[in-house]
Formats: sequence, C-alpha cells, structure tokens
Amino acid sequence: MFGFGFSELLIIFLLIIILVKPEELPSLIRQIGKFYGTLKRISMQIRDELESFAPEEKNDVKTPKDTISYEKKEEKNDRNN
Repeated sequence: MFGFGFSELLIIFLLIIILVKPEELPSLIRQIGKFYGTLKRISMQIRDELESFAPEEKNDVKTPKDTISYEKKEEKNDRNN
C-alpha cells in the first residue's frame, strides 16, 4: 500500500491518535474510509475503461523473448538460402 511498511503505518496511526482529539477521531476515520472508497472506485473505473478501450491489443504485444526467437529463426532461414 503506497510503499509503506507496517512500522511506518503504525507510526502514522499513533501520530494521528496523539494529534487528533478523541471526539474527532470517529469522524476522521469515516472521512478516510469515504475517501478510500472513492479512490478505489475511480481507479476501478479507469482500469475498466482502459481495458474496454484496447482489449485486443493486449494479446498482440510481443515480449522481447518472442522477438529475439523470431529474429533467430529468420537468420537461420537466410543462412540456409
């Protein structure tokens, strides 16, 4: 999650508990949850839009391994001719 380890998240959580008043903590947690939900929904919509925009091109992409093996086959054919 964003490159944070458990220890960093624990420190951030403890700082929030220390800096935020206990009365405001439930409201803050709700706001963070709503923000996270909105962010997740937007990222899913973007991913779905990109997948629907170019689904067939995903299969047409050649890996470097495929390209190298194809070039080697062509070289062998050129040598034999």
